[in-house]
Amino acid sequence: MELVYTSEDIRSLALACGCKGAPFVWDEDRRALLRAELDAAFFILYGLSRGEVEYVFSTFTGTQRKDEREHGYYRSAKLTLARYDEMKAAR
Repeated sequence: MELVYTSEDIRSLALACGCKGAPFVWDEDRRALLRAELDAAFFILYGLSRGEVEYVFSTFTGTQRKDEREHGYYRSAKLTLARYDEMKAAR
């Protein structure tokens, strides 16, 4: 819900999902971490190896260029691979 419920416009959806509080504040860094956690979880659920995850990220050249321009490195890949490693180690 934190990635979706960011405005009063979708309060009915939030309520239907059991979220009774105010909309979440849009925090780009927090959103990047949440997306990385979700991506890592889905990669693990689909049984992808770390190498396969790295390959998937290598195909998103537009995202890579944007991340490198804005952050100086491929942030999406780095965050997701770090969460992937943490989740695999926890299993």
